Amino acid sequence: MQMVHARMLAVRAVKGTRTMFASEAQLNLWSISHYHVAPADAQKDAVGVFRPTAPQACACPCIFTERLLSGAAASKNDEEPLHIPHYHGPFLRHWQHAYDLASRTLANLSPWQRVRLVHGKGWRGWQLTPGFYVGTTVGHAPENIPWLKMQDSGNGFRSMLPSTVGTTIVWPSPLALAATWDIQAVGEQAGALATEFRGKGANAMLGPGLNVNRIARGGRNFEYLPGEDPFLGATLTRSFIFHLQRKGVMAVLKHFGFNEQETNRNWVSSIVDERTAWELYYPPFEAGIDVGAAAIMCSYNKVPQR
Repeated sequence: MQMVHARMLAVRAVKGTRTMFASEAQLNLWSISHYHVAPADAQKDAVGVFRPTAPQACACPCIFTERLLSGAAASKNDEEPLHIPHYHGPFLRHWQHAYDLASRTLANLSPWQRVRLVHGKGWRGWQLTPGFYVGTTVGHAPENIPWLKMQDSGNGFRSMLPSTVGTTIVWPSPLALAATWDIQAVGEQAGALATEFRGKGANAMLGPGLNVNRIARGGRNFEYLPGEDPFLGATLTRSFIFHLQRKGVMAVLKHFGFNEQETNRNWVSSIVDERTAWELYYPPFEAGIDVGAAAIMCSYNKVPQR
């Protein structure tokens, strides 16, 4: 009954929202050239990281917030059929094709080059070296392997260095987005975030957060797009990821799975039965996979073996 009630609430909330696209854009998340394109006004530094020469302009957050907080448009006719846009992010490479390509590429790399691909770069203890991102891995140009430049994204591009303070927009948090029940607003913000991330040289956003709010005092509840409703979260997730990735920024779903609290998150054991997992915790992540999310970030807690 709880799930039925949640679905009914979501259906009522999204009535009247209009379709955003007549066709589905082709997403090629594994196209190397897609992520080698730097902003026109960016300069490449000695370590291969692109940095813009000037702060990037985005839509005015004040105007956007006003629209965001207004909520979804009311339906003129309560009997209108419900239409929730379903976004597809088709892979241009099947698993076998991707596996074969990776195998051929790996065969051309030395052991040291392979090690470089799976090690982060730029951190000295807890200090981030200027010019790097929260997550940075070294690419390999001869094999067209790009650098991965990943940045946090609770409610915008995370300012880790003094040079970025004052150049980033503080967007409404994902929980505030969830409170609007507005599919279009979610897509607009995701697209604007992608523009800002690319403008600052990042090609992967460590988000969105898709855990369901189950602990009222959860330290990162504001970061999670589903709020308390897995069905609403799944619906908004499709729009967010579609609009983020169509502009060339990879989405990293987090934190999978059952990371619903911050207290003792590194060693707490989350015991969840199969039905509860699929009805309550998995739907937002499942929606992200369906739409073609590029990656998933693991949670830190213990989970039961399945």
